[in-house]
Amino acid sequence: MIYIENKQIINWFTEFPVIETERLVLCHIDVSFVPAVYEIMSNENVVKYYDCFPFTTYAEAETLIQHFENRYINCSGIRWGILLKETGAYIGDIGFNSFQLGGNAVIGYALHEYYWNKGLISEALASVVYFGFTTLQIHRVEAYVSVGNYGSEKVLVKNGFAYEGFLRDVQFFREQYQSLNLFAKINTGV
Repeated sequence: MIYIENKQIINWFTEFPVIETERLVLCHIDVSFVPAVYEIMSNENVVKYYDCFPFTTYAEAETLIQHFENRYINCSGIRWGILLKETGAYIGDIGFNSFQLGGNAVIGYALHEYYWNKGLISEALASVVYFGFTTLQIHRVEAYVSVGNYGSEKVLVKNGFAYEGFLRDVQFFREQYQSLNLFAKINTGV
């Protein structure tokens, strides 16, 4: 059980929550997805704005999956695999990198380059944010976007996120300080 301000009790999930949309199934990411995760995360175009370099081994994909699992086990984050409903193909991931029930959350996502500009990440984002607002009782969802990642900014704005500011040299990755743009969406009662 998880407490919000020592008043409200929320049961954490006995089974990983599956979310279905019109074209997608958002599911638990396990080791069976290592080859697909590796394929996505080894693509420079996908990870260009990430805090990592392209993966070069399956072990890196396994480590990332374990990282997602640890966050879930510790009730500090939740990340779904994105499957195409029609084929069952694993095409990316999305979820809350961190959250506080009844408080704020930070969202992130990755999508196989082949599936860009088809509205799929927007569809997944809308459903995950709704889940956060309703089930996790999150008040505010934040997204930190690397400067120049216009595709991600477009997805966020399309889904009702507002630009809130520029964070200069806020993170160190890819061997240099990086600046980020902050976007957020407030739960106004869905």
